Amino acid sequence: MTTDTKIFLLDDEKIVCEFIAHSFKDQYDFTYFTKEEDCAKALISEKPDFLLLDYYLAEMNGLDFYEENKMLLEGIEIVFISGQKSITDMFGVINQTKAKFVVKDENMLKCLEYLFIGDLEAYENLLY
Repeated sequence: MTTDTKIFLLDDEKIVCEFIAHSFKDQYDFTYFTKEEDCAKALISEKPDFLLLDYYLAEMNGLDFYEENKMLLEGIEIVFISGQKSITDMFGVINQTKAKFVVKDENMLKCLEYLFIGDLEAYENLLY
């Protein structure tokens, strides 16, 4: 049973997109994009509740995508995802964007679920 929560995912790795989408497709209205321009075009006509944004994309990094599309992203909860576990990158993104950051590791799906349901305490407990 899906909820009204709409989630976009932008990640240049299709296998990652399919894995995350498959994990949440029964619970949320989930759409993924592997190309930056496709996601940007969709944001013009649709406003998801969450945008999961890969930190390292094929054409640019996720922070650049965020900056280029800032006006379209107003009111959308941004969650950067990355395979990099760099604390410096993580805190740099959080401080610059006020977004959340999730590492692509064994806790990724649980972290995302906690963010989707608004359990920030449980999310933060998994980060440390």
